[in-house]
Amino acid sequence: MGVVTSVLAAGDVDYQMETTIGLGAVAGYVIASVVVYLLAAVALWKVLDKAGQPGWVAFIPVVSYLFVLRAVQRPWWWFLLMMIPVVNIVLAIIVAVDLARVFGFGAVFGFFLLFWLPIIGYLVIGFGSAAYRPSERPATW
Repeated sequence: MGVVTSVLAAGDVDYQMETTIGLGAVAGYVIASVVVYLLAAVALWKVLDKAGQPGWVAFIPVVSYLFVLRAVQRPWWWFLLMMIPVVNIVLAIIVAVDLARVFGFGAVFGFFLLFWLPIIGYLVIGFGSAAYRPSERPATW
């Protein structure tokens, strides 16, 4: 009887240890995700402020993209087109390149640092010396 009890107790310890390690990994992932989200939101806040848009909307994920569209002077209904698969990828590239251009950067910067690595691109624009220069094309909303 004593052998069976000690084997069960050892199994419980292993299970508790695996559970603790698993919960630690999940907690680490959640904390890292929150830190990355806050970094991206603060960077986008600075970009939107430079573009004359309310920066605080950077913390609202879906709404912030509407204000990015306003900053690059694209129509609001592009947001609806973003719900269509494949079309959303094409439009996201166009918006990224437009955002780079209104801040004086080229298409390569827009494609690589605003489409593929947006946190880095937003940090460069938001905390750098880039100035917002909208085109002469009036916004449609």
